[in-house]
Amino acid sequence: MKKLSSLIWAIVMIYSITSDLKSGIDPQNQKAFFDFQKQVSPQSPLIIDRKKMDVNRISAWFRNDGEFYSDHKSMGTGFEWPKGSGKHAIFSSGFWIGARVQRDTIKETRVATVGHFGSEYRPGRIMPDGSAEDFTLPYLRVYQVRPLLDLPTSTPDYAEWPVDQGAPWIDINRNRIWEPMIDKIGIQWPSGPEYPDMI
Repeated sequence: MKKLSSLIWAIVMIYSITSDLKSGIDPQNQKAFFDFQKQVSPQSPLIIDRKKMDVNRISAWFRNDGEFYSDHKSMGTGFEWPKGSGKHAIFSSGFWIGARVQRDTIKETRVATVGHFGSEYRPGRIMPDGSAEDFTLPYLRVYQVRPLLDLPTSTPDYAEWPVDQGAPWIDINRNRIWEPMIDKIGIQWPSGPEYPDMI
């Protein structure tokens, strides 16, 4: 009986949250008013960058807050395969990370999640002092490059490729300095370089 009442309570809570989410959508701007992060810190601005990966036979949306495959413009599915077919394999996806945390004698399970209507993640790094990097910095965005087609002069994403944050690149002249007009965006494998389209 206790398990049944817990299950009913969970269903009621999910229904309640879903109803709140549905009623919180502005059809003109296609934005959800409900945001899990803003519930914690309402003064925080929400900066989200998104781009469509449109290579090979896949067309899919990616965002810089950990969510991917959602098309928030249409409020629909965002992973089309094969591209141009109108068939969608995934509605929405994102990172979910959980951990057991112990403070003094209290053990807790904590989870950070991404859902179609909100994300508990923000772009940026954890700094050496343990604080979060300012997620509104302009370089914390989604980069999209086609290394064999793009040039540093044709797209800012190529010229501003974030090598200082660990983005892969091939040091053509082996001087260990990223020089977009000389070096290439790619992955150096033991068997040789590879230049895949990247997002």
